Amino acid sequence: MSEDSSVDGFGRPSRSFRSAVRLRRPLARVAGVAGQLSGEVPLWQGLGLVSLMAVALGSAWREGTYSNAAFLAIFVGLLTGVGATVVRWRSPSIVVPAWGWPLAAAALPLMNLAPGLDPGSSPTLLALSVVLAFVAVGLCLIPLRGRAWQLALIGAGTDLALAASRMVWGHADIDVFWFTQRATARLLHGQNPYGVAYPTTTPGLVSAHFPYGPALLVLGAPFRLLGDIRGANAAAMVTLFACIAILARRHAGEAAAGRYLALALGLPFSAFMIVQAWPEVYPAAGVALWLVLRPRHRRWAVVALGAGICTVPTALPLIVFPWIWWREARREITLAVLVALMICVPFALWAGVGKFIADTVLLQIRLPARTDALSINGLLAHLGRPLLPGWAGVSVSAVCLAICALWGTREWDAALMMGATLTCLAFVTAKWAFFDYYFIVAVGIVLALVFAASKRDGTVPREKVRDPAHTPVAPQPQ
Repeated sequence: MSEDSSVDGFGRPSRSFRSAVRLRRPLARVAGVAGQLSGEVPLWQGLGLVSLMAVALGSAWREGTYSNAAFLAIFVGLLTGVGATVVRWRSPSIVVPAWGWPLAAAALPLMNLAPGLDPGSSPTLLALSVVLAFVAVGLCLIPLRGRAWQLALIGAGTDLALAASRMVWGHADIDVFWFTQRATARLLHGQNPYGVAYPTTTPGLVSAHFPYGPALLVLGAPFRLLGDIRGANAAAMVTLFACIAILARRHAGEAAAGRYLALALGLPFSAFMIVQAWPEVYPAAGVALWLVLRPRHRRWAVVALGAGICTVPTALPLIVFPWIWWREARREITLAVLVALMICVPFALWAGVGKFIADTVLLQIRLPARTDALSINGLLAHLGRPLLPGWAGVSVSAVCLAICALWGTREWDAALMMGATLTCLAFVTAKWAFFDYYFIVAVGIVLALVFAASKRDGTVPREKVRDPAHTPVAPQPQ
């Protein structure tokens, strides 16, 4: 009889050996999950996670309008963003435990239940938010391959279901939706979309012409034929998710990529941005597409970024440091701005150049500050103090931009983190800022964390991450 315990007396695998083989895969998965939880991440990334959660909570608390609690959360997000930037510059080697990732992934989807986003305590929203939280935590703990992609699709579908549960097809109680819905209908009928004024829900403004860039009309037109331009918002949001998944696999490898996608899918902004038809989803997706495409398809990357800028230019502060620091990035961003202007030219000639500029640019300058804004002006109005003059916020942001541009760490993760923090500062000190504005900040933080993964996981040499145009694809584990 054989002395080998792995076979029985007839040369067949023993029962104990077969049981051990069956247990090997589940034990390996448990070991992988334990490894994810017991690892370490740089302190500045931990602060970035705190900043992301604070900005998300503050925005969700009262649907992006002012309250003391909401402003406090936004201010904490700004301070921790500054802290992340400083620590990234001065002490990038300090590490903290990695278990904050699954905690953040679980907390972000549950912010869909905040009073501003779920005033009626809907059981449907509760169920979908809990499902999304489980999906996000699962993505944090398993490699982004095989069944994890099915989990990611469930997460994206849950975000869309959250949006669908809150909306009525073809109707919304916000002027942003009706601006685009009606202007797009005029474009499809061959009429000047900037030619008539539409009623608004903005305090102090009874009516206004279409105030956004013409790319918003072009992108929304196919879905307007189906009855609701918000289909384009949903498509842009899914595109953003896909871009973050691609960037995460490229920079972190499939073993750790899921945690970054989990943050993107779990953001409480996603569903409500679709419901309200806010256009900031387009420049956010444009920036992400630019980062994905520029290593191999630079022309298409420029076109994607230009189209995003031509909807609303809100995301430009997010990429100001790449524009300042790197020649190739500066060239691409400048070309993207030219692409945006070229898209505008036929519409400006159609509407009249002076009228087009007045409707899309000067209107924003003429409007007074909003006292319900989630900004310092909202706080000052609440305290009964005079509001900030228009130049104050611009001056503060310009000074901070100059300081960071001179002394910042010139790598892409630092550039995006500083861009997100500068964008948050610009919104906090602006005439107004609401839910959709801070969505840009949240996307910037997620992108910064994705790019930081290259150095932490050792998948890309340090000197190669300074410009993603030269960043090789991260090797995947066998």
